[in-house]
Amino acid sequence: MKKAAKRRVGRPAAGPGGQKRTEMRHQVTARIPDGPYALLRALSAALQLSQADVVVRALAALTDTLPADVRKVVQVLSRQHASRQQK
Repeated sequence: MKKAAKRRVGRPAAGPGGQKRTEMRHQVTARIPDGPYALLRALSAALQLSQADVVVRALAALTDTLPADVRKVVQVLSRQHASRQQK
């Protein structure tokens, strides 16, 4: 008689490629009005993405629409912050 494969308890990892959310370095908490929150939930459900992934994609899309000079400033500030985090 074959042994049943041991089944893991709990939900599978929800991140991209099965990445655990706890392995991500940063957590953000924000208070937002009901309307944008409902939109976030709707986008998450419709796109079958986590809310975190929807926010990340929205930030990337927003950055792409910025004027070139503002986008350059954002990129420099982002790199500075990332280099401080690595130290």
